[in-house]
Amino acid sequence: MKIISETKGIERLAEIRAGYSRDIRDGFEHKAKPCAECETPGDCCLDTHFVNARISRLEAAAIRQALYQLSPETTYSVFERVENALDR
Repeated sequence: MKIISETKGIERLAEIRAGYSRDIRDGFEHKAKPCAECETPGDCCLDTHFVNARISRLEAAAIRQALYQLSPETTYSVFERVENALDR
């Protein structure tokens, strides 16, 4: 296994995720009901079992990198919401 930098890893991860997203979009997304027609709007986004996903350390680094590109106020707001969600 060749060790690469975090930056290169994040770039490669973005490529892999883009391909995966394409596969999901092309193979499954057209079968989903539009959010505007949902009987329980927002439930899939709020369901802790639905959104409880494991992420790798590299994905966490990519998320952190994206958060710190936002304004300080927005970054703080995101961290605050995360803490509140963890408390619940």
